[in-house]
Amino acid sequence: MNYHQPYWNPILETLPPEALRQLQLKKFQRIFHWAYTHSKFHRALYRSAGVAPEDIRALEDIRRVPTVEKSMMRQIQGKDPHPYGDALCVPLDEVTVFRQTSGTTGQPVYQPDTWQDWEWWAECWCYILWSQGYRPSDRVFIPFGYNVFVAFWAGHYAAEKLGCEVVGRSDDITKVKGVLLAPSAIEEVVRGIKGLGDEYEVVVDKTGDAETIRLRVEVLPEAQDQCTLIQSELQDQLRLKTNLRYDLEICGCGTLPRYEVKAKRFKDLRSKKTE
Repeated sequence: MNYHQPYWNPILETLPPEALRQLQLKKFQRIFHWAYTHSKFHRALYRSAGVAPEDIRALEDIRRVPTVEKSMMRQIQGKDPHPYGDALCVPLDEVTVFRQTSGTTGQPVYQPDTWQDWEWWAECWCYILWSQGYRPSDRVFIPFGYNVFVAFWAGHYAAEKLGCEVVGRSDDITKVKGVLLAPSAIEEVVRGIKGLGDEYEVVVDKTGDAETIRLRVEVLPEAQDQCTLIQSELQDQLRLKTNLRYDLEICGCGTLPRYEVKAKRFKDLRSKKTE
């Protein structure tokens, strides 16, 4: 490959406008037909709008296709095939990767992907990174939380595909109950809830095959009468941000140990039991 060329894919990126529009139409027709044929959710949505695959003959016809809102996705989650519901367009055994949205505005939207999906998504990011000047000789630092949040995983894979050296974020990420957990995510939640102090302590333990996460936090003196509400909000935010359940302990202000190093607040007792 010529590293000095301005395009990642010179053939596609230099197509005449009319040829590009025809390609876009062909690809839309193909994906629309796939969703209509393989997803109960999409087929019902399109039928309610009175549009079928044979109705998409020109780019102008795409305006007839209804958009999918996040609220719709949340409503169908948790049903069979669990946990994705009727939106799934492939057999469940073809799903190889689980991701989800951050859930900052409500219940996270689960994202099932096949390896083919990730290949496509990484390819899309390759166009972006190449156009911004990234080349195989570059080192790329991607400072996002490497967990189930979908975030910039595709950007990471694209940088690798370009041949770049990728440096990921490192903050003692560990796997708990099958989920990648960044301790910094817990700190962000704790220090973002009104009525809680800055100090906290996390203990990950294991009894038999069951793993537990105990989180101790301090409630400020002026919020002592709001402990129930604070605990409920804390549990909800932790579930949304980390997709994990915690055993919570609300402590009085000043009762927890004081640490200067963040890592001291996170104790993983599982490794000690296997030594």
